[in-house]
Amino acid sequence: MFVNKENWRWAAWTPSGYYMTSPGGEDTIAWQVNRVGSRNADFFPASRLRERFSRPDIVQQVLIALDEGKAIEAANRAAKLSSDTTPVNSRLPPVISILSPSDGGSVRDREIAVDYELRSPSGLPVDTVEVLIDGRPSRGIKPLHSGVTGARIERQMVSLPNRDVELGLLARSGSLVSEVAKVKLRWQGSTALQADEGLKPKLYGVIVGVSSYNDKALQLKYAAKDAKDFAAALQLQKGGLYRDVELKVLADAEATLDAIRRSLTWLERSVTSRDVGIVFLAGHGLSDAKNQYYYLAVDSDRKQLEDTALDGVTLRQRTRRLASKVLVFLDTCYAGQALGPAARGATDINSLVNDLSSTENGVVTYASSTGREVSQEDASWGNGAFTKALIEGLGASGVEARADIRGKGVITTAALDLWVSERVKELTGGSQHPVMVRPVPDFPMFFVRN
Repeated sequence: MFVNKENWRWAAWTPSGYYMTSPGGEDTIAWQVNRVGSRNADFFPASRLRERFSRPDIVQQVLIALDEGKAIEAANRAAKLSSDTTPVNSRLPPVISILSPSDGGSVRDREIAVDYELRSPSGLPVDTVEVLIDGRPSRGIKPLHSGVTGARIERQMVSLPNRDVELGLLARSGSLVSEVAKVKLRWQGSTALQADEGLKPKLYGVIVGVSSYNDKALQLKYAAKDAKDFAAALQLQKGGLYRDVELKVLADAEATLDAIRRSLTWLERSVTSRDVGIVFLAGHGLSDAKNQYYYLAVDSDRKQLEDTALDGVTLRQRTRRLASKVLVFLDTCYAGQALGPAARGATDINSLVNDLSSTENGVVTYASSTGREVSQEDASWGNGAFTKALIEGLGASGVEARADIRGKGVITTAALDLWVSERVKELTGGSQHPVMVRPVPDFPMFFVRN
């Protein structure tokens, strides 16, 4: 186990490389793969091999069995999985590096040529090269299809906004994804606004909360109210940084699985690259035997999660496809309170947070608690602790926005994280620890209304 003493992010792993980590902790460990001759070794953060080696169940079994082989057998038996014995070297992701422009360089034209080196250590063909602008997949730029196996130099024409940006490239070989190569570029061209660039962005959101489940064993007190209160706080943002706020709010009986899916489709079709999209989920989150996360809709059946609940893979795919900047808020770790001691900690939220906020997805993710902590709600707050802190941070009607820590009149993603983390610890006596992972540069997210 390794713990970073500066930010308390941690990773624990077995000799074979199976691991579990805190949110944002995946890249504290990596695979080093030596190369022939005097070439520099390749360095693959654990997140690049997540699909195979992210196995919290195996790590936890090691602490019980005190033997890795027995732990793997027990975890695979419980999850109905077989061991993957494919050599690691045959499943390494592509490697990409930007040759030009250089990091910190200046650009004057919105259309620039980007030169990069691409290779595939495993020999697998590279399917696509994708462009990211400020950490988000860029729409309207056709990926370059390359049957690359050996190293080669490529060129891609990229369209930039007329401002300072962080340009990123990533390569895909099937489900294997490279690390993102990044350079920061300074805009020194014309700052004249193009046709519609003078318009403020719009804020879109899908806000969901379920307290009254069809399954009477799952009842909560404040999840639906959390959704409504958070939506009301977002509506106050109209006229500030955003020219308009459009929300789909689903509470209790409205929050069926079909309605949630249709709302996510509406969000994908509505947002543009200038906008901000938000997904807020309050209620129960559960994991199955394969460690797959599910958000329970009002009509979900715990015995048929795959068919009746919103799975984490779908949530990741839907949010990644959004053209806008994306923020996901998860207040879904109530299982321990509702289902009794036997189910306490049924959801390990860490894996989902790491998946959503991978550099290739670019989703800023806030979660109400870490690991297997139970998210708390209390009548004295009238909300869950996490949502209570969010609302206080943004400022409800007639209430000061507490997350404007620097008094600048705007709240950035990092400032909101700082406020929510400290406030939830204060509300819960230090027993609940919210987390935020931000794979994109910090940006102003909310306006402080006087």
